[in-house]
Amino acid sequence: DTLVFDAGIYDVTETVSPHHTYQGSAFIIDKSITVTGAGVGQTIIYADYANGGSVSDVSNTEETAKVNQQNTITIRADNVTIQDMTVQVMISYASGAFYINKAIEAYGDNTTISNVDIVSNTNGVRATNDIYGKDITTTTSPAKTAGASLMINGDDAEGTTNIIIENVNIETGGIQAQSAAGTLAGEITNTTMSLLNENDISTNVLGITGSNVEINLDAALDNAADILNAAKSGTTIYVNVSQSLDKDTTVSEGVTVALATGATIDAGEHSYTNNGTTVPIQDEDSLGLRSELETD
Repeated sequence: DTLVFDAGIYDVTETVSPHHTYQGSAFIIDKSITVTGAGVGQTIIYADYANGGSVSDVSNTEETAKVNQQNTITIRADNVTIQDMTVQVMISYASGAFYINKAIEAYGDNTTISNVDIVSNTNGVRATNDIYGKDITTTTSPAKTAGASLMINGDDAEGTTNIIIENVNIETGGIQAQSAAGTLAGEITNTTMSLLNENDISTNVLGITGSNVEINLDAALDNAADILNAAKSGTTIYVNVSQSLDKDTTVSEGVTVALATGATIDAGEHSYTNNGTTVPIQDEDSLGLRSELETD
């Protein structure tokens, strides 16, 4: 089966589920299906809520669900494909502040996410309006990054979860796989992400990266050494902010480490061996994706 979204902007906020199984989810996919749009920037799906409510209220109510928003799209079935669209991360509200949460969380096996842009909002921080003109002006604190924008979950920690991620650009955040997903299989290719905290990526995700994966370190990360150690051939790591390593680190052959002007990698008392290539960053486009590298 195929569900087609024509070109347009789709606000799915009002469909946020109050039910426990899907609580905090806006667009829920619970059957094997292909969901296709008209193209990146043409079909845009988003959900956010500037409503009050108490996060301490654990009752299973519609109001709590709207406050405790988790995912713009939740995949609760096997054999699902999402393709050719832009998805905005969920904006959730807690304790007087707005938080950037997940755009997509996949629980099913054999999931494919292809030709998708995951965006946050202007400058990656909630201000007065989002980039598509929905006015959620508020006097509360701006959004904070809450973690990965794309989450791989699962129902069998002892099993294998297969996922294909290709041609995906994540403006703010990264990809994380929970232990409930078990062993990951599949491949991530032609994908770019921007990491702002250690929760934005997990090393098991790095284990299935293939060609043309760009990882931007846009903040000083506690797990920078883990990322550098786990990166596979075909990955470029853009060190846009200086990083300190908390363990011995070896960069694999075929990995490119691109250093921004003034950015450094400080190994401190630990060893740092780069078997790949180190280059300076020469240029970048408006999304922060690097378009040219100048080799030494």
